[in-house]
Amino acid sequence: MRDLAPRYVRGVMKKELWGHGMGRHRREEIYGIGRRDIAAIAGFIGDKPWFMGEQPSSLDATAYAFLANILWVPLESSLRAAATEHPHLETYCRRMQENYFAAGEG
Repeated sequence: MRDLAPRYVRGVMKKELWGHGMGRHRREEIYGIGRRDIAAIAGFIGDKPWFMGEQPSSLDATAYAFLANILWVPLESSLRAAATEHPHLETYCRRMQENYFAAGEG
């Protein structure tokens, strides 16, 4: 069973990735899509404090989850390099951190 389960799960994941489209691209294409998405996010947020303006929204919670994992997980990747090209994304993540995950709370 121990040998079969990983193979089965891998097969299921490949079908899922193919089904929603990302599995139809080569690795370089996937990273290219990610880099373009990061540039679009950086352009959209610009100098606003939050994505939709002066107040945070559920979009900010979602964006923070992805951006913080790209920026703060200690793994080098082209996505991390792309995100660090936009310093205001780091500032944005710090703002989220300070507003919702203050030290000593939770």
